[in-house]
Amino acid sequence: MKILGLIFVGIFMVIYYSIKEYQPVIADKEESQVELQDASSTAKEQEQQVEPESEFSDYVEGIIEPETAAVKTDMIIPPEYIMASDGTDTDKVYISWSVVVGADKYYIYRSEYIDGIYEEIGYTAKTNYYDEIVAPNIDYYYKVKTWSNLSGFSDFSVYDSGNRSRIKLQKMSDFYYKIDNFNAGETKWFYFDAIKYMRYSVSWGDSNSYINSSIYNCDIKVSAYRADQTTPYFLDKEYPEEFISVATEEVYIKIQGDYHADNGSGTYSISVEERENENYTFVLEWDSKGRVDGQIIYPAGIAVSTNGFYMYIVDTDNHRVQKFDQYGNIILSWGGEGTGEGQFKYPKGIVATPGLSFSYIYVVDSYNNRIQKFEDDGTFVRSWGNKGAENGQFLHPTGIAIDSNWDVYVVDSGNNRIQIFNQIGNYITSWGCKGIDEGQFDNPRDIAIDSNGFVYITDTGNHRVQKFGK
Repeated sequence: MKILGLIFVGIFMVIYYSIKEYQPVIADKEESQVELQDASSTAKEQEQQVEPESEFSDYVEGIIEPETAAVKTDMIIPPEYIMASDGTDTDKVYISWSVVVGADKYYIYRSEYIDGIYEEIGYTAKTNYYDEIVAPNIDYYYKVKTWSNLSGFSDFSVYDSGNRSRIKLQKMSDFYYKIDNFNAGETKWFYFDAIKYMRYSVSWGDSNSYINSSIYNCDIKVSAYRADQTTPYFLDKEYPEEFISVATEEVYIKIQGDYHADNGSGTYSISVEERENENYTFVLEWDSKGRVDGQIIYPAGIAVSTNGFYMYIVDTDNHRVQKFDQYGNIILSWGGEGTGEGQFKYPKGIVATPGLSFSYIYVVDSYNNRIQKFEDDGTFVRSWGNKGAENGQFLHPTGIAIDSNWDVYVVDSGNNRIQIFNQIGNYITSWGCKGIDEGQFDNPRDIAIDSNGFVYITDTGNHRVQKFGK
């Protein structure tokens, strides 16, 4: 028994000391794990607080988030020019603009005020757009933004105004009458709404109904009255007549059968054409002869900004261009006799590109045989041409015009031809030579281009005007 007891005590002592020696190792391991966890947490917090500062970090960040580049606007430009039509259509406004390299689409915006809120009205991949949701007699203002799939929207372009045709034909169905139902001395009244200071033209639909002939013998007479039906615009007319409405009220038309009326047969009509008043009245003048700013000697050309705020006068004998406001106040002048950039020798023609807030000014520097292009503050941009008969050369050019694509047409008078260039002066084409046949010229002087692209040339030596179309 004693032996067994000693063995048991020995085993117990071995186990006891073994456990006692192992406990510090476990404690050390647990403490180490805690320290590692604390160190790891601290490192993560420091990593979250540190912002990448290196160029490489910025570069990597840009690659990871490419959508950031899509909202930048400094990588695509807006159209340089925009042009809206004025009254060329009865139901829409035509807007066009210059091409932008890299553009995928163009977005069109409109406002009824120059400085108003511009709302998007459509988009297109072309460089033109028809605005068909427009009311008559309202000036609308348009801007364009360029869209690129790579760099997003550009800023707004310059703006331009346009409107529907202010001309409308108002034909009353009640104005139709039959001769055999219109008895001698019979009177009929018709009325319509009028616009103040609008011009109205009353016309007979069939010439025989108002020409004194043996058949109809002046069968009717027409009068026009204000709303009181007693104050006349005109009385008892047998021929077409015009008048201007003096108030926004109804206008009454009286048709009266003449006592000489024959019992002829046929259906005829009377039409009332309503259009903007085209009677011009004198507004102001400025004609002080001299050489100081604001005075002019032998002016030969004039251009007007699209909004009518500014005028650019070619002051030929002073070898300069002067800019005036719409009231004749001098804004600035530039030039002087010479051959350097911005100098002139007897300049003749001038044209301003479309655009309300900004225009380029092209001047025909006639005796320097070149075209000069300026910003609207007189800053020189570029010039092209020299004396000669080759493409791009001139011999005393005189007239200049710009079409809807902003191509520049120059009357090369001494060479009896018309030359076309793009807006940076690159030659495109030309036509004409000296002669009397169609398409030939004798000292042509000036040029104009209408909204449909037809070109009109004053063929001075041949005493005629020639019209050209593509």
